[in-house]
Amino acid sequence: MLMKTQIHTLGLLLLLLVSCSSDKNESQSLTTEKGPRKLRLVDLGTKTFSIDYEADFTNLEGLQLKEFDAREYMSFNDWSKQIIYQYDYETGELVNKIRIAKDGPNRVPVQFTFQYFFHSMDSIFINPSFNGYYLINDKAELINKIAAGSDESLSVSARNTLSFDAASYFSDNIIYGAQNISLLNDTEDLMYARTYLDFDDNQVKRGSLSPRSFIGNFDEIMEVRKELKKGVRFLFTMRRQYARHDDYLYASTPISDSVMVFKGDSLVKTLTTKMDGFELAKYKEFITIRKMVSKPGEVSATTESNQPSFYTDMFIDPKGEYIYRIFSHGTRPSLHPVTGKEVPEITGATLLVIKTDTGEVYQMELPVDEIELKTLFNKGIFVSNRGIHFRVREQENEDEVQFRVFGVAQKELTEDDSVTQ
Repeated sequence: MLMKTQIHTLGLLLLLLVSCSSDKNESQSLTTEKGPRKLRLVDLGTKTFSIDYEADFTNLEGLQLKEFDAREYMSFNDWSKQIIYQYDYETGELVNKIRIAKDGPNRVPVQFTFQYFFHSMDSIFINPSFNGYYLINDKAELINKIAAGSDESLSVSARNTLSFDAASYFSDNIIYGAQNISLLNDTEDLMYARTYLDFDDNQVKRGSLSPRSFIGNFDEIMEVRKELKKGVRFLFTMRRQYARHDDYLYASTPISDSVMVFKGDSLVKTLTTKMDGFELAKYKEFITIRKMVSKPGEVSATTESNQPSFYTDMFIDPKGEYIYRIFSHGTRPSLHPVTGKEVPEITGATLLVIKTDTGEVYQMELPVDEIELKTLFNKGIFVSNRGIHFRVREQENEDEVQFRVFGVAQKELTEDDSVTQ
């Protein structure tokens, strides 16, 4: 009897150990971070928009998405024709074609290219790069000109110092934007400053947010720049990465794992991403990726084909729930199919998504062979509440434009689910 009791007790102990072991394994598969229900990143398929017959299929400038009255609108512009195309995101159909006037009372003096942002459906600010800023309505009728001189002032000296970006907005008769960077600007501490244009006094002013607030090793970077600029007339600056939602400004650089979150001039928190197995480029490596080369009678820009790892872009969704960062693993030389010149080709890339309220980070590797992705000037990417959109690579149908969408899916994970965290 004693032996049977011992055997029975031993069996219960073994069963309890197995049960505890199973619970522990299940907990690990269900909870890679705090909480039983987790987020994960998934491929959401393809989103298609019809293309207007006048639109340049190969070049979508100023691609962006805005939300008005709980509805999302995607837009882009064709600077050569001075047209802004606006689409209903849900249906994928063109809802407005805003043709900026080249002559007459509604003329906006565009040279080379222009920036724009929608304050509302019928209020669009235009930055033609030179000679002031213009406000038009949805019929391209000129409403106001700000800090604009005569047409004769259209020169480099009249270059607009406020630049529209993803964090630009209009409030209380003031446009807020980024400090425009000039290659000839020797005032280094202005390079990362925000800027605003006050309608009341018709002047562009530098914002009070210090670049030291979000640029790591700022003094060291300035010393490197000073050394590199010896004997060099042009030196490209490190790109700034900004996003905005409500009263919060998110700021970072391509060579920083930190996203600094500001309310006004006050730092409220820091969000951090980290790519294991890769080392971020140092400033000296990054700043020399793109060079301005002077030759007799010619000035041209060259781009390094073998590039280190860095964050190429940063976005935020319209609801302000997620920050999207794209991390390039590095590049290798490749021949451009049209020009035959050597260009950098990304060897791999990872999408990192930060949940803004908790700081939790999720990631997934991107199919770089299937989407358009560059280390510089990614014109084919935008973010909606659904997720991040990358233009499909080597698409041939000129009647439409296709985007691959990657976003956050929320469900309870099971043992068979892959955790993209």
